Amino acid sequence: MAILIGVIALAVIPNIQRSRESKDISALDSIASAANAAIATTQAKGSGVVVLGTTANGVTDEPNPGNDEKKKIQHAVFDSVAAGAGKVESDNAAHQDGNASNATSIVLYYDTPNKKVCVAYTNTTNPSSIADLQSKASKCKYLDGQFVVTN
Repeated sequence: MAILIGVIALAVIPNIQRSRESKDISALDSIASAANAAIATTQAKGSGVVVLGTTANGVTDEPNPGNDEKKKIQHAVFDSVAAGAGKVESDNAAHQDGNASNATSIVLYYDTPNKKVCVAYTNTTNPSSIADLQSKASKCKYLDGQFVVTN
């Protein structure tokens, strides 16, 4: 009986992790959609990086954005996503290097002139471009690809 339970557990655990990774990518997609709307709402003009929060806490607010374009975008994203959006369920998204003390950031790179946004779970907080952010995104363990969404 114990052997049977062990065999079943080995078959089920990867499916659970695959489902968690899929949910995490879906959360990134929602954040990317909110970022597109935020950029339109705030009438952002340039390109830049916004650290939206961490995978442990989700997207955080910037309550007093003033005239700072990046802070306005962060505030608008926070206002349009569900509470806790971006909190992750899968281990690889939460800790890129597998170390639980290294929480991963939720990073947005926006390029208004080219109408592109990229959101990723990553340990880097200053990518130089969308391609740079894509290359540094956390990698999925059970799904092909990375924790990154580009619109």
